[in-house]
Amino acid sequence: MPERPQDHLPPGYFLPRGDVASFTEVYNAYYARLWAYTRRLVGNPEVAADIISETFIKLWRSENGFATRQHVEAFLHVAARNAGLNYLKQTSRQQEIRDALEAEKLEDPAEDPMPYDLISELMELIRLEVKKLPEKYHKVFEMAFIEGLKNDEIATLLRLSNQTVRTYKKELLGKLRLVFEDKNLLWTLLLILKP
Repeated sequence: MPERPQDHLPPGYFLPRGDVASFTEVYNAYYARLWAYTRRLVGNPEVAADIISETFIKLWRSENGFATRQHVEAFLHVAARNAGLNYLKQTSRQQEIRDALEAEKLEDPAEDPMPYDLISELMELIRLEVKKLPEKYHKVFEMAFIEGLKNDEIATLLRLSNQTVRTYKKELLGKLRLVFEDKNLLWTLLLILKP
């Protein structure tokens, strides 16, 4: 921990902009406390030191002076806290991005046991077979398996009962199973259209 400088400023203190002596006095009075607070917040002494340095730079560059010690202290505390919280958000977001990239690597089509082109071809085959079925199955197929809507949403949109939608899906999958069983592609249908 850095040296512990003077703990307080004299009453009625005034910090005019650009006053080096006053700024040095404020720095010496508050650095150690701000550093300790920020270190507890971010959990890293080096990061805390960087944040406090930036906080004092903001104080130095502030457009107006501060009329009282409380104003200076409040400014420093809020600036250090906000910078610490921003650091935590940024590191959290960076971790989320790393996690997402890692997950994406696992879902890499090159490593997928069923290549994307094959899935596209099979989906097209399925769509062609669905078009051969009565019209009532077309919309249910598109909404359920392409758009990913739930049974109650499909029922509302098509003005059908929930049970009717379930029945259509069951009949649709049964008909597709028969078609793809004949083509020795039943396993593929089961992989693509997981009910």
